Order: sequence, then C-alpha cells, then structure tokens
Amino acid sequence: MPKYVFDHVHLQSPDPVKTAEFYEKMFGAKRVNTAAGPGGASQMINLSLNGVTILISQTRDGASGLVHFGVRTDNLNQAVARFEECRCYFQPRNHRGQARI
Repeated sequence: MPKYVFDHVHLQSPDPVKTAEFYEKMFGAKRVNTAAGPGGASQMINLSLNGVTILISQTRDGASGLVHFGVRTDNLNQAVARFEECRCYFQPRNHRGQARI
C-alpha cells in the first residue's frame, strides 16, 4: 500500500488578503508569499501555520470555503490503482512538472 502524507489545505475567498490576515491574527500563521494571477486580477496567498501549508485563492463569484486537501504519496501508480479499485475516477494532470490527480 502506498504511503500518504498531508501536504496542504486550499481555501477560496473573495478577499484572500483579509482571509490571510484572519489566520495570521487568530492563529499566528506566517505569510510565505503572495502571487498575482494573470494581469494581477487574482491572488494566491501561501501561509504556514506551524508547518501546515494553507493556500488561499481569490474567487470572483463570492464563494468561500474549502477547495481541497492536498496529499502526497510515495507511489502514484499504486495510489491510482487503489482509487480505481474503490471506483474513484479522476483525470491525472501535470502541474509545475509534477504529476497531480
């Protein structure tokens, strides 16, 4: 069985700066970086909370909340086979040169 480790939590917010400030003030999270989207129209803020990565992306439709939990595995092929055995299907894709599902 492949090993899994938690990687990050991805949140969405219409105002990622305000959301990041909340996590900084309430929990002592530290801002790692802020990235602007194409044309500076959107933002992605990366926080660290005692080693836990929190990503906050900007939405345009006013939605907010959890996007996903990111996990890593030491054996992607075995992980894919295990998911398929459980009838979980997805589209594999590449992101920054790394395999993602």
